[in-house]
This record gives sequence, structure tokens and C-alpha cells, in this order.
Amino acid sequence: MPNQIKGTFNMAKFKAKQIETGEWAVFSGKKYFINSVTNDETLARIEAAHRTALWHLEQMDKAKEEMEKLGAFDNGSNFEDWCS
Repeated sequence: MPNQIKGTFNMAKFKAKQIETGEWAVFSGKKYFINSVTNDETLARIEAAHRTALWHLEQMDKAKEEMEKLGAFDNGSNFEDWCS
């Protein structure tokens, strides 16, 4: 992936930002993951998008579980139908 791609992932739970050393890291709020530090902005952005996607998948699982408990799918529908 070329480094000149600079799009913004506005819905991101995690973001890639440059730290005081000039390196890049994945942040959650004002704190960053030590193991995410890299010299490559693109790699940091990919890792931030990956972590964000995993977080959203976890939220979807929680929503599906709650809907199942509430009987939302008792009529033969399923979660995938609700999401399409």
C-alpha cells in the first residue's frame, strides 16, 4: 500500500497518530498501545483499522446476544436479516 494514501477513517474506535519520537502508534483516546509503535504510518493505520473492525465485531456479537435474549428472532428471522 502506498504511503501517500491519506484517507480518514472517521468512525474509528482506534486511530493511528504520530508520537513524540516521530514514530507512529495506535491510540485509544489519549493512550497508545506500546506494541503498535512503528516507523511506518501506513502499517499503523492498517493496525488501527483492524483493531476498530474487531471492536465493532465484538459489539455486533453483544447486540445479537441481547436480541436473542429478548426474543427478536422467535418469528423465524435472524440477526443477519436484521443487518441487511
